This record gives sequence, C-alpha cells and structure tokens, in this order.
Amino acid sequence: MASLRVAAASWEVRQIPNLQAFLDHCTDLVSQAIEQGAQLVVLPESIDLERISYHGIVPQDQVARTLAPDFPEVQAHFEFLSRTHSVTILAGTHIHELNDAFYNSALICTPSGSFTQSKNVLTQWELAEWQIQGGNGLTFDSYLEFGTMVCYDSEFPPAARALCEAGAKILAVPAYTEVRRGFNRVRWSCHARTVECQTFVIHASLVGSLGREPVTTTFGSSAVLCPSVAPFKETGILAETPFNQEAIAIADIDLDLIDIARDGDDVRNWHDRDRGNWTVTEFRPTQP
Repeated sequence: MASLRVAAASWEVRQIPNLQAFLDHCTDLVSQAIEQGAQLVVLPESIDLERISYHGIVPQDQVARTLAPDFPEVQAHFEFLSRTHSVTILAGTHIHELNDAFYNSALICTPSGSFTQSKNVLTQWELAEWQIQGGNGLTFDSYLEFGTMVCYDSEFPPAARALCEAGAKILAVPAYTEVRRGFNRVRWSCHARTVECQTFVIHASLVGSLGREPVTTTFGSSAVLCPSVAPFKETGILAETPFNQEAIAIADIDLDLIDIARDGDDVRNWHDRDRGNWTVTEFRPTQP
C-alpha cells in the first residue's frame, strides 16, 4: 500500500456520566476522521482516564484497578468501528489486566482483528503511583507498514530503529503530556526519529482536564511528521492541530517516497546508520 490517508487526533478529556458516554466520544472522533477519508486513525495515550470522571475521587493506587474491568467492552467497541468502516484504528492506550498485572497498552484494531502493545518504558509516576508493569516488546503491522511507540518509548532511538528494521515506514506515537516540557520532549523525539529512520511519525496528544488527578493538566497538539529531506516539506510537518484543542490533523502520505528519500538524497541517515565509528578515546590534558 503506497498511498495512505492518515489522521492524528487530539482527544479532549471531559466530564462524562457513564461508560456509554465514553464509547460515544470514541465513535464521534473516529467518525470525524473517517468522514475525511482517513484509512489509519491514531488516538492519544490514556484516553481511558476520561472514565475516571464518573467514578468520583479515585486514589492513585486504585486507578488501574478501577479502569481495567471495562477494557473488554472498550476493545469490542473499537473492533466494531474498525470492522464496520474498514479502517485501522490505533485506539489510544488503555489500562488493562493480564495475568494479575496491569499494563498501559496501545490498542490497535484492524478490519481483520486487534492486538495490544504495552508501553515498554514507564515513567516514575506509572511505576510508583499506578503500579503498572512495563511491556516486553514491539509489534509491527506489515500490511500498513507501521509500528507503535507509546509516548516515553519514542524518546529512545532503539525502539524506532527496531521497528523500521522490521519494515515500518510509519511510526505512531500516542502520547499524554501534562506540560509543555513533556510535550516538547515527545515532539522533538518524534522529529528526531523521522531524521534517524527517514520515516513518517504520527504523534497524537491527549488534551483537556478533569480538574483533578489523574488528569489535572495536559499540553499538546497532534501532527503528522515527515523527514526534512527532499521530496518532503522543509518543516517536517505535513499536518498539525491547534494546541490544547480536540481536533484532527489529516495528511496523505506516500510510502514509496520513504524509499526515494532513503536512496536519493545527499544525506542518507537510514543507510548510513552503521557507518560511523563511535568509539571514544579519553584525552587527559596535563594540569598546570
């Protein structure tokens, strides 16, 4: 599949009365992307935290236990949307339970089935407060040639390299960042991955607030990014949403252009990734 229309969606967390309202929000945002012709829709990390709003005050060490029971119904809903509209949906990330442990996992739904990929590298908050577990690997969708890095995972170059060496030309990064520093780290990392791997990156941000933990503040925008080499845009940004608003960035991407960029430009980061000699020699100047 050479040409693909993709959507990077910013999801605004809001106060809702019940699970059905959450599922309606899912349907509404995905439907907006589909109406614009999207074939791959990427939603942000931790959209499930919106469901805390109808549970009242939940202690941090009970967040995972509170959210996990509804995951099967949420998964079934996104599978239905994907199957009905023949579209692939990276349906954000969700806390779920597996073998008596909790994970924060991306849910990827295709018309023929779904799978989850857990966040591999967790923040200190996730480890200490939510008491969830890190994942143990990455999954590559060979049909659309895309792989997933959940938020913090995108800040580590080996993740992108492993996915692209498996064949990925699109990297999806669902993210939840509370302040501009966090957003900058993820967005700049996404740009860095486009340079290193000469690939597309779809960055989807959580926005909005519940006015209390676990979503007191958010900061972000969503974007479809590309390498800053010919024949792509100089800015490295194909489409972007306004900051801190629920919105959808739509872009048409041509996967064949990735091969052209990797093989044809003066700088060929992907092919040159192993050419450098990065051994370090220590120099100790004589102290006066």
